[in-house]
Amino acid sequence: MIYSTNIWYEGHVRLIYSMLLVLVIGLFFSEKYAEKIIWFMIILAGLALFYVTRASPRPYVDVWVYCQIAVDALMNGVNPYTITYPQLYSGMTSSLYYPPPIIYWMLPWKILFGDVRVALVAAFCLTSILIYLIARNAGTSARFSAAFAIGFLVFPPVPFIIEQSWTDPFSVFLLACGALCLQLRKPYLAAITLSLFLCSKQYTVLTLPILAFLVLKTFEPKIVVRIIFIGFLTAVLVFGPFLLWDAKALLYKIVPIVNPALLTPYKTNNFLSISAWFGRRTEQLPVWLPLVFYLVAILVLRLKTKLLHISKTIEPSSFFAM
Repeated sequence: MIYSTNIWYEGHVRLIYSMLLVLVIGLFFSEKYAEKIIWFMIILAGLALFYVTRASPRPYVDVWVYCQIAVDALMNGVNPYTITYPQLYSGMTSSLYYPPPIIYWMLPWKILFGDVRVALVAAFCLTSILIYLIARNAGTSARFSAAFAIGFLVFPPVPFIIEQSWTDPFSVFLLACGALCLQLRKPYLAAITLSLFLCSKQYTVLTLPILAFLVLKTFEPKIVVRIIFIGFLTAVLVFGPFLLWDAKALLYKIVPIVNPALLTPYKTNNFLSISAWFGRRTEQLPVWLPLVFYLVAILVLRLKTKLLHISKTIEPSSFFAM
């Protein structure tokens, strides 16, 4: 669902999704058909997501407004972490809380198309390609690999995420890049992509335990040390320009320890999560509950690895699929 203001574009989105449905059905009849049609399907799905940005050209959403302003500021040589942003909602502070990587990623797409959300469309499409490649490298048939990739693009909330300008698709794209690099045993590329992933959102730090586990299972200790060094250097290059520009402003806007106001819970009943789904029907579940589920899942996977005695042969990228 999107809040469309342009019926012409909305009609095209519906038509494209109808065409995709027909093509998806064909995936399960021929392996060669799946290998040939997957790229066309990704382009078609990407076009539908691009149309979302035209069907709802100016959403009244803080993320879209702030990212548009931030990218414009950077294009004009102004620090986006020091300027004042319009207050769209009562009772909420107006500021840019997103780390620099997403601003870097949105910059060229904003120049080309005038809308930062096109960067998110690109992230979704590239992630779909990476899912296909990861599945194929793991030995999955072309049919099911294509189904996984297209299933990611046509997942019902995707158009809504694009319209609302949520930046999480960029983090998912970087995580998929890291997964492919681990699968192909490319340590230095893995260091760069996973470091960028950890720099892309505040909550990505919660993935450090499983990322450390995967890196340690994939590479020798000597290589791991190099990965840590390259990852740290990548983070320095990402944050360095803004730290030199105005370190206090940057840290205050994106680091919860420096600015405790960042820890103030939002109205989480509006989130696309299981706890929010329960919260809209009964009492809101604690925001820390998904973290508990995540830690339990890591523990179960670790115990399963030991019990099945496959710790030396397990494919690291399969954890990302799980």
